[in-house]
Amino acid sequence: MAGAVADRSRAIQLKPDFAAAYGDRGAARLAKGDPEGALADYNRAIELNPASSIGHFNRALVWRKKGDWARAIADYDQAIAINPRFADAYCHRGLTQLRQGEEMGVERDFAHCLELNPELRADLTRQIKELKQPSASSLPR
Repeated sequence: MAGAVADRSRAIQLKPDFAAAYGDRGAARLAKGDPEGALADYNRAIELNPASSIGHFNRALVWRKKGDWARAIADYDQAIAINPRFADAYCHRGLTQLRQGEEMGVERDFAHCLELNPELRADLTRQIKELKQPSASSLPR
């Protein structure tokens, strides 16, 4: 991953207004365990290309990882507004709402996600089950 971050950093040095390079570096930083660096890169990518549904989606993933549900949902909303056929954004928005304990709109998001991309069913089902299972740390001893 360090090589991916370095490669994207070199691309940014050569072309500082290349939004995709910031997005790619953000993904590499997130995979490497650097959500703050990823967030900075996604913010810059969105500044350079505010019409990128992927940029908003990726930033939402960071907000979700940080437990900032409201910001995650706002970015999923923006990704969907930009690209209403973005199946993953519907799935992740529904998962985030479910994680928050909100039921309103969750089933609609999941249904729309699967209507757009039925191949996501197995992964979505797995993630829903994981969310509904109590964590090992919350089980009585």
